[in-house]
Amino acid sequence: MLSPIVKEELDTRVYLSNDLSNDDIANLIMIGTPNLGSPLETASLAFAAGSLTISPMMYPCLRAFFCLPALQDLVPGSPATEAEINENTQYYTIAGDWTPSPYYNFFYPLLDSDCPQRSWLPLQRWTSDFLIFEGDDGIVPLGSAASQQFENIGVTDNCHTNLFGIDKEYEIVKEILLP
Repeated sequence: MLSPIVKEELDTRVYLSNDLSNDDIANLIMIGTPNLGSPLETASLAFAAGSLTISPMMYPCLRAFFCLPALQDLVPGSPATEAEINENTQYYTIAGDWTPSPYYNFFYPLLDSDCPQRSWLPLQRWTSDFLIFEGDDGIVPLGSAASQQFENIGVTDNCHTNLFGIDKEYEIVKEILLP
């Protein structure tokens, strides 16, 4: 599902909200973070719950594949997505607003050149096409990643998995961290 880094960004928000006088972190830059949750995670959780009703013995497999404890933090309305804002930290967001290239072959969606996929699943392509109907990076809706409660410092045209490896995002972050 979402990258572990995204979960760490939400964990950092929870850490900062646990002690609102904490001044350990001056700037938190969240890149593609589902600050208001992600419909993909809600759908994944529903699928996992449905699978467990059919066969409770699947729990170890589902727990490992979906990383169930972490997944619950990424759904809209979870305590992690509603963590209080620490006034001692500046919160920034960078979001992706990706438009997938058209399928050239339905059976080989990994060939989408503007968002290379891992070999195990062309997940972003499917979620962008079928689950998320507003601007998004293929996994996280634009309105969730660039939540109005934080200062948005950039929206790029990259898919979710490309948000951490593109020079555009680095240049945006560098301006905040190295004034």
